[in-house]
Amino acid sequence: MPLFKYRAVDGEGNPVDGTMEGPFAHQVVVALQQQGLAVNAVRRVGRERPAVASRRLSWSDIEQLNSQLMMATKSSLPLAPSIAAMAQDLGNPRIRPVLEDVRQQLEAGQSLEQALSRHPKAFSPVYRALVSAGETAGNLPGVFRALFDYSKSMADLASNLRLALMYPALVITFAALVIGGLLWKVVPQYAEIFNEFGKGLPAPTQFLINLSDFVRARGLLILCALVVAGGVGIAYYVNGRRAEPHYWADWLKLRTPVVRRVFMLGSVMQFTRALALLLEARVPLLESLELAGAASGNAVLHRRIRMAARDLNAGSSIGQALQKARIFDSGSCWLIANAEKNGSLEETLVALSEEQARSLAYLYRSITTLIGPAIVVGIGLFVGFIILSLYLPIFSLGDAISGM
Repeated sequence: MPLFKYRAVDGEGNPVDGTMEGPFAHQVVVALQQQGLAVNAVRRVGRERPAVASRRLSWSDIEQLNSQLMMATKSSLPLAPSIAAMAQDLGNPRIRPVLEDVRQQLEAGQSLEQALSRHPKAFSPVYRALVSAGETAGNLPGVFRALFDYSKSMADLASNLRLALMYPALVITFAALVIGGLLWKVVPQYAEIFNEFGKGLPAPTQFLINLSDFVRARGLLILCALVVAGGVGIAYYVNGRRAEPHYWADWLKLRTPVVRRVFMLGSVMQFTRALALLLEARVPLLESLELAGAASGNAVLHRRIRMAARDLNAGSSIGQALQKARIFDSGSCWLIANAEKNGSLEETLVALSEEQARSLAYLYRSITTLIGPAIVVGIGLFVGFIILSLYLPIFSLGDAISGM
């Protein structure tokens, strides 16, 4: 276990320096805060096995792995041989090297949590903390059952989102090809005919011809720009899933209409589910808040959760701390406060996360249901504008001939 050197201040304002062992820096911070210290800095000075450059696992991969681990632990099978058999049976190129390394670490005498810690990209801090709690309590089957349910719900949500976005993506792609073909091939032919009229063109027609000339002159540049933009978007998405969330990027998302509602609801849902899992595994509350805040994937929300943890450490109830930090609405905070008094906090958090998941799924369906018709209407209006612009000079010519 790595060693951390810390610098803190006690309740009387006296500086305190020292060292403490811990699996993660944030766990050292939580432990020091529970001792009444205000932590200023934590730096790792101990050595540990280097992390392995494994690939990030998708929710479907995690679901598949949790299912296998749940059955192995429930049947009381030895972990190392079971994981070796999983690596051969699953055949997933992302999972296999991870399982091979975990098996080797288990055979070398490491705990399962220590073996998983070598793959921080594949297994989140919440995942590792739950496994550590399960090993300590001797309840790995229950932990993997909870992790399986959690990963299955997240995989289903991600799958539904991809399916919902597929229709708008196909419509936009097809529309871009149709409109591009009209501007590239059809409009120039009409432009040659209009030039023979020797008369000025209506403003919509002239605008359409200018747009066609621009597309033909810079078509390759536009195509390259679209490819680069798509590549940047994909890179941002992949990097956003792998890297720590950036505060200002998340702050901007929370100031963008529509995106704000989706992003915040998804982040709060992930935080609530992670917190419920951690508390069910009997992870200390302050540590659970820190880990669940990191699992939310929202740096703004994570900062608010740390504020709530400080209030909680100062003596506030969890309901009061979460309401003050503006993490949940007043109704949810009231439920959490009553659940804390009744000793049913974990069950209430699970119910809240399920309600948030339903709200998020409904929001996804509503947005995608509206996006499809809106795109079709927009495309129809633009195609109608093209047709009208192409025929306006012909109508003008017909009027001129009839007036002669």
